[in-house]
Amino acid sequence: MGLFGKRRHGIEIVSESHDLELGVGTRFVSVLADAGTTLVTRGLAATGRPELALVLFRAPAAFPDAQSERAALAEMTEFLRGLASRAEQSPPMRAGTVLTFERGLVRPHLQGMVLVKPPLLGRAACVPAGALVGVPLFLDEAELAEQSSPYRVLTRLGMEIQEFPFPPWLDALRSSVALGEPEQSSWLCRMPSARTEVAVLAEHTDPNPNPAHLARLSLEIRAGARDAIMRTFSTRPATIEPIAFVGVPNDEAKAWLAWRPGQQGFCAVIAPGVTPVELTGTFFGFAPDLKFDVDRALMAEDGYMLFPTAASWRRIQTALATGAPLTLPLQHGRFELTWQR
Repeated sequence: MGLFGKRRHGIEIVSESHDLELGVGTRFVSVLADAGTTLVTRGLAATGRPELALVLFRAPAAFPDAQSERAALAEMTEFLRGLASRAEQSPPMRAGTVLTFERGLVRPHLQGMVLVKPPLLGRAACVPAGALVGVPLFLDEAELAEQSSPYRVLTRLGMEIQEFPFPPWLDALRSSVALGEPEQSSWLCRMPSARTEVAVLAEHTDPNPNPAHLARLSLEIRAGARDAIMRTFSTRPATIEPIAFVGVPNDEAKAWLAWRPGQQGFCAVIAPGVTPVELTGTFFGFAPDLKFDVDRALMAEDGYMLFPTAASWRRIQTALATGAPLTLPLQHGRFELTWQR
């Protein structure tokens, strides 16, 4: 009996022990030999659903003996069986799905999880293409992920231990990265927002991404979001109210914006050896500005905000309603709206 129901025939759990790299994205990368164990399902793909994986960081301070390691892995295996059973009975789970559960996984405080594409540093050979890895979260982190974006939490984890883009494993010793009431200061708490499959990519001429260095700001509407966005904007009354799309990271970017309340200036989790002139973020906001006669764009927290004039906002709304591409000159650089086919 798993946490979410009985195990069904045809689904098995396989495991692999492997090295872990710590400090990816810094000069101080260290390889911990045989410190990770990945568990992954076999059989979900045959039902049209992604396989699911969990990774344990077997830190000696958290698991000082073989018995404690075995107990943690047994608990994670049983959890994964239950999660697979739940997945079989539901529509396919997607990257960004946030889960909460009554009993903590391995540690009492780990009562949440987000399913995401596994980053390279956590990919064991046993994890097939298209699989999703479950990153365990504190309950308040899961709540923050639901209120803002799962990638806001994940990049904050990446900031904490300097891993690009985030550590995918269960770390039994870490602390929560959610900061409670100060989180309400976010742009995403002050404007209407919609979680959807869009991706932002900002290209700068200089690693210091101030507005004057912006060359191109693009918003890609993924195929899975196309119909819903067109339907929404074709029936939405003309309005100048701001709106934010909370999306997914752009696959091309090797630097992900990161943010926490009270942060001053720019911060990003950056891949090793990369000059961060191309950035992706967790959201893209539109805030029509009737006071200016030029379209402007600014980095805002871990996303970007576009401040179009009234005329440009009408053009943007029409493009979003009809699925048409659009290019706008900005005060610095240009904005491009594209649609994935």
